[in-house]
Amino acid sequence: GDNGYICAAPSIHKSGHQYSWEGYELFDRSKIGTAPEWLIDKIQQSARPRKSIGKVDFGDLGVFELPDKVADGEGRESTLVSYAGHLRANGLDQATIDQILLDYNRSHILPPLDDDVVLNRARRYETAVVAEALTNTASGWDEPLAIKENLPSVPPFNRVMFPNDISRYVFDVAERMSCPPEFPAIAAMVALATAIGSRVHCKPYEKGMWLVPGGAWGMIVSPPSHIKTPPLSEMLRPLKIMDKNAADQFKLAEEQYKIDKGIYDNGVKKAITAGNRTPGLALPAEPKMTRYVVNDSTYEMLVKIADANPNGFLVFRDELSGWFHSLNKENQKEARGLFLTGWSGTEGYATDRIGRGHVRADRLNISLIGTIQPNVLRTIVYDAVSGGVGDDGLVQRFQFAVYPDPVRKFTKVDRHPDFAAMQHFEDLIKMLTNLDPKKIGATIGPDDNAYLYFNEEAQVIFDEWRDLLETRLRDPDSDETPAMLAHLGKYRSLLPKIALVLHLADGQVGAIGKRPTIQAKAWTILLEAHARRIYHTATNRTLQSAVTLANKIKSERLVNGFTRSDILLKEWANLRRGEEVSTALTVLVDLKWLKSVDDNNTGGRPTQRFYINPRLTTKETAAA
Repeated sequence: GDNGYICAAPSIHKSGHQYSWEGYELFDRSKIGTAPEWLIDKIQQSARPRKSIGKVDFGDLGVFELPDKVADGEGRESTLVSYAGHLRANGLDQATIDQILLDYNRSHILPPLDDDVVLNRARRYETAVVAEALTNTASGWDEPLAIKENLPSVPPFNRVMFPNDISRYVFDVAERMSCPPEFPAIAAMVALATAIGSRVHCKPYEKGMWLVPGGAWGMIVSPPSHIKTPPLSEMLRPLKIMDKNAADQFKLAEEQYKIDKGIYDNGVKKAITAGNRTPGLALPAEPKMTRYVVNDSTYEMLVKIADANPNGFLVFRDELSGWFHSLNKENQKEARGLFLTGWSGTEGYATDRIGRGHVRADRLNISLIGTIQPNVLRTIVYDAVSGGVGDDGLVQRFQFAVYPDPVRKFTKVDRHPDFAAMQHFEDLIKMLTNLDPKKIGATIGPDDNAYLYFNEEAQVIFDEWRDLLETRLRDPDSDETPAMLAHLGKYRSLLPKIALVLHLADGQVGAIGKRPTIQAKAWTILLEAHARRIYHTATNRTLQSAVTLANKIKSERLVNGFTRSDILLKEWANLRRGEEVSTALTVLVDLKWLKSVDDNNTGGRPTQRFYINPRLTTKETAAA
């Protein structure tokens, strides 16, 4: 009934009619006991009117019995709550309910309550009523729209992009490890470019001074547990072996140096004792350690390594995320500057420190390779393209960055490697690290830099490619994002570099020809497609956050009535920042996945709660 009682047959309705069971009675009436006197008294006392009662007729809304006056201590607030509940049950909107209760408060409540209190009581159960309607029925909900993040497509890696023997080895590694061929391909390209280093350059213009050395920065982008490191290690193995052998040779040379230096020092002492200021002894040269691969080092040590290795070396970081984050630190500005300079492979670098003195490398050529996960790279790239701490061209220097489609199905391959192709690759790396520029027909400039030109056919290909690139970069009406334009701006040296590597990797001498130049052009097309996919992950963050939230909803990681704070506390990838959560919620509300309701029962500022479209449980909506 209206007064909160539960009526059962044979109770008497206020009209005088008796309640009866529909169908069979549920229990034996004879077993109902007699009510105790105290309960009867209690009911009779409650039934006595405590004040004047008036009936208010709201037409189609029915009649609701309202106290004419409600004094302090007689339930002022509970009366308002009941009144609001009656109005809400009859379909009035909240704004109308608010106004009716404010008017009633001023005329019938003694003394009147503050308007804030009245509105709070008017909205006490608004959220609960709406929540129940949103949760338990699909009526009033539109069909949720599909949401899916579509990464830009990338072309498949083609075997013809390497000389045949190298392609055999690349695809052999990819098949045995069930990974995309781009993984070993990028590692092979970086290894070859590192082996060439500054030993020889490509000179794109005959009369100009622009030189493009070997050396490259590569990055493998892929989710965790997708077999990224093994193919990289396989392709870098020749450099690692050479680095270990060089370390062993350095130990022997260092021991011999200690002996020779001791002999020299003793000779100098004897000469001084004999009064001879010119002992005629030659100071033994301190040995320098040849390096091919460096994993972790301070920037001061990198300058020292570069001094001993002017042709360059490779920094291999299995996980590039730590490398990026370390260079973002305030005390690593010098290290960041060192890598930015070392990318070109043509500049020198010097440091002057109290205690360390002057450390100088006449030529700094640093190659770099590593792996990173898409969600980690997303934040790094976002900072780089939005004026954040990384907006200095560091990310754009990764010319050889790939984000390939994953191998969806693992295939067990238990066979021996292609030993002939493997041996060819190892021999090639060794040959390139001992390259004699004169034997390959390189020109030696007055600064002792060796270089190769394009032949006539290759020059035409390069000039046309460069003209098109510059037109795109300088187009005032370009549709490219600033991030993509900044990356393409680093491509000027890409085709000459790749053409040089492929020319030498194929055992050719003399001017760089048509075939490696066409292959290099194909590489630029492939790498641009991958770069577009990588920058898409940062420039389309809104959709990515919405997709992540949609997937959490589909997997029932959130319950009806969740709040923005509930999501932030989960610290899910793509949803760790308030901006990411807010935009994701906005997208899902627009796509009919969610509805938002203001909860006014918090005692303060209303809390926005979100309710999930019940149709999602009955319809598979794509979210990937």
